[in-house]
Amino acid sequence: MAILVLIRDEIEQCALIARALDIAETRALDIHVLVSVAQIRATTGLPSEEELRQGVLQGFTEKSEHYAELIERTEKVEDSQLPFVGFEAVAQEGLDEEAFSILKHRKIQLLIVSKLAVSKSKAERDILVERLLREGSADALLLRPDTTRLRKPKKILVSISGGPHAAIALRLAADMVDRDEGRVVALHVESDRMDHAHEFAEAVLKKALRAAKIEDRVTVETKTVLGSDVKACITKEASDGVDLVLLGASNRGKIRRILFGTIPDSVLMSEQMQAVGVVCAACPLIIRMQRQLENWIDCRIPQMSRDDRLSLFERLQTGSKWNFDFLSLMCLSTTIAALGLVQNSTAVVIGAMLVAPLMTPLLGAGLSLVQGNSQLLGTSLRSVVMGFSMALCLGVLVGHVSGIAFAGSEILGRGHPTLLDLAVAGFSGIAAAYCSSRPGLSAALPGVAIAAALVPPIASSGIALSLGHYDLAQGAALLFGTNVTAIICGASLCFYLAGVRGQSGEGGPHRVIWRGILFFLFLCAMLAVPLSENQHKARRLTQFEYMKVQDVLRRIDAYLLSGEVKGDGASQTLELVVARESAPNSSQVSQMHHELKQSGLKQQQLKLRTHIEHHVVAQ
Repeated sequence: MAILVLIRDEIEQCALIARALDIAETRALDIHVLVSVAQIRATTGLPSEEELRQGVLQGFTEKSEHYAELIERTEKVEDSQLPFVGFEAVAQEGLDEEAFSILKHRKIQLLIVSKLAVSKSKAERDILVERLLREGSADALLLRPDTTRLRKPKKILVSISGGPHAAIALRLAADMVDRDEGRVVALHVESDRMDHAHEFAEAVLKKALRAAKIEDRVTVETKTVLGSDVKACITKEASDGVDLVLLGASNRGKIRRILFGTIPDSVLMSEQMQAVGVVCAACPLIIRMQRQLENWIDCRIPQMSRDDRLSLFERLQTGSKWNFDFLSLMCLSTTIAALGLVQNSTAVVIGAMLVAPLMTPLLGAGLSLVQGNSQLLGTSLRSVVMGFSMALCLGVLVGHVSGIAFAGSEILGRGHPTLLDLAVAGFSGIAAAYCSSRPGLSAALPGVAIAAALVPPIASSGIALSLGHYDLAQGAALLFGTNVTAIICGASLCFYLAGVRGQSGEGGPHRVIWRGILFFLFLCAMLAVPLSENQHKARRLTQFEYMKVQDVLRRIDAYLLSGEVKGDGASQTLELVVARESAPNSSQVSQMHHELKQSGLKQQQLKLRTHIEHHVVAQ
């Protein structure tokens, strides 16, 4: 294991190496110093390792406590117990790539890099620092060093606000501080407007110290300060003989704000703040793997342009809102679907699917998941819930007003959803999102709307409630819930693959994204349980079975309304709903069952439900 030190300015090299030596001595780590060279010599090229070593040694006087140690480390003295310090020069424009190559191929435990004054090429330096914070595989110490003092710090102030970085900052402070005379001050600043602020601050400090486990190594002093101005409180505490200030932030976003503007440069460079460092934990492995996956996807799947993403967001945000247009289309599509179900007309039901506006808020919900946009997610789900409630009421109303006597095959067919319906809805969500993300494919959206029926299951549930068929109503509602959940998940997957992604790994948005995705995946898993039971418990008639049943029913002047096969193996039951002028007697049913078996149907039992059609003609 080793420490990687990035030198981007000759002025800072001794101070950075001195701090690296302090840590390496405690942890028994090698030190790899990567020196950025602005101007490469035309004749000899980059400086050699020996030239870099001599340049660093000139910065340390012979009286420096690090001088003899550095001599022994760099000269490879035999029998030396000290780890080795190596130097490598790299062109300034290739510093970031070389640094990440070393982080990738060598076992680096800690990265030390400077954060210099704003006036020194701030934009160029910040690009490297941003990338190190975002992709680094090692803990990082971003240091604004005091180049005039190279001795070991005797007093280090660690400002703690909780989170994964606090314990790392405390450990680094314990490694760098003078063991004989030094001490570490753990500071937490809490708002004085908060109830029980002092007790809360003490709890934060105790938790960080338990995680760091340094109290048996160095003298640790805890201090809580109540105040509304965090910067002023830290500056005041730093003025009390502090040699180094370390900041352990609660998340990556906060680290960046502290580093690039939370504490003004005038305070950081003042004499009261001798040196300031910001500690950042290594980027988690799961985040690095996610970014590698995204890079792989970007190289193989055409990504949406920025303008296309903005246009998509505007369309879905507008279409997901509950307004008069949405209300009107929901009323019209539900009424058409309900009337088609009452008539048992497939064509009318398909027409209702094309009018329904529910697909847009579902796509909006899918987009919000990959963006981490909780506001759009709330707007979309609100429209879906209100649309479902209104459509269900309309379905019940149409069922009562129409005087429907029994559920036809169109209604019965939506009362027993299976895993196949889940798969159809998932792929429909992918197709709908893909067509929405590619403006040239919008003509295919009507076909997607037909494949993923949203309004007919709600209308079926309402009509079934009006008939008192509560199991059937529950099944139709389950189909709608299945379609909604699977479409959202499928749309999220498609948008993610097309390049619509949130700011993963940057604190809050990353958590919102994964929590939302995991929640909907959990819903899919929960829905799969009853769908799987339905799949094994009942299935619709195949085309062969349907034709054979119709042939047998014609002989007794009956016609088939719906049919399904329940059970599996040798215990299968054929359940038929037929229409006839009178109920068949037991001998007729037995004869039907015998003929069905002879025609190739192997179900062991036959259950027949008859709807009586009695025709009366008035003279």
